[in-house]
This record gives sequence, C-alpha cells and structure tokens, in this order.
Amino acid sequence: MVAVLGITAVAIHIHRPRDTEFADRSATLPELSIPLPDYDLLPYGLTPTQPTWTPLTTPPPTSPPAPVPVGGVLPPDGSVIMPGDSGERMELRVVRIVNPAPRFDPQNPSGPELEPRLGYRHILISVQVENTGDVPFMTDIEKYSWLVDKAGNTYARDVEMTEARQLYPATRLDAKSWVTREIVFEVKESAELTRFRLSTHPGEAGQTQDWRLS
Repeated sequence: MVAVLGITAVAIHIHRPRDTEFADRSATLPELSIPLPDYDLLPYGLTPTQPTWTPLTTPPPTSPPAPVPVGGVLPPDGSVIMPGDSGERMELRVVRIVNPAPRFDPQNPSGPELEPRLGYRHILISVQVENTGDVPFMTDIEKYSWLVDKAGNTYARDVEMTEARQLYPATRLDAKSWVTREIVFEVKESAELTRFRLSTHPGEAGQTQDWRLS
C-alpha cells in the first residue's frame, strides 16, 4: 500500500462562468488510431436520472472478472493489464461510476463543491490502479481519458474538476502497491454516453482500453 500523508481537507466552491458559447472539447483531443466497435450493433441503456454509487468499501456480490490484456471493450467492472512505455505493468479496474455526480462527494464530505454549468452534468469515474510489475510509475493515469457517446464523439476529462476531486496528489507507485484515482467529466445533459476510455499512450492500441458504461 502507498503511504499517504494526512491532509486536512477544506471545503471550497468552484465557480465557473456559464458561457453561452464554447469550443467543442473534442477538437483538442489527440487522434486515436484504434478501431472502435460498431455502435449500431451494440445495445445501449438510457442514462440514469439518479446517481448510481458503487462504494469502494462494499464488496461486489460476485467476484470481479480476472484481468485481461488490453483490447476489445470491457464490462463496467472489468480489469485490464496495461503495459507502460518503460517496462511498467499496471492493473486498471473501474470501481465506481457516478452518473450524474452530485456537487458533493458522499465519500469525501469535506471535499470541494463541484457545480456543472447550466445544461450540463458531471460524471465521476474512479479507477483503481495497481503496480503488478517491478518498475515504479506515477499514478496520474487519468491524464489521457475520455467518454464516448453513442455517435462516437469523445469528451475529455475536466482537468480543473478532476484535480479538485482527487483525495491526494499523484505520486510514485511502487511494486505491489495500489491507489484509486478520481476522474471528472462535464458533458451535456442530452449526451448518450456508452464508453469510458483510458490510455497511457494515445494512438497506441496496446495501451488504450475501453469500458462499457452500462
């Protein structure tokens, strides 16, 4: 386990201007060269209207799927073994999806208040990362992460909101240690999201993984 220094959290309010016009976030995303599934052949569920919590302290009713190599599309609780650029070997698992995410995190009552812009909603995804190799690496695995909607459009993480919601800053993760990273997205209320994507090297299929959101 990684030793975490005690930090006294102070509740803050992040106010963001309600712009009527803004640039499409997908325009700044790095181009990925991996093929996407045929969305017309996959079933889609409606976006839930109430937050859905998967507490980290509550064990799942059944054992989660065993880790698999990178590739394909995993179920929401699927785990993947992902290599790094310098011999790193990490296991990544989505452990919590909150859609829509409330302004306050019930698991961190003293954390910051996050309020979306009018007509938007926040989605929070918690990813557990474990160092299953021998090479240490930094835990900022959320750096390249996106949501994908039914039409194939991508939405990058909200950098400001993601940093505000982290329980502790990114740090070095030694072998046999694990930590959880929080990733926050702000998307339109009408967006029909179907995938969560995370990459340690954008453009490399062997280092990019998709998870279903339903």
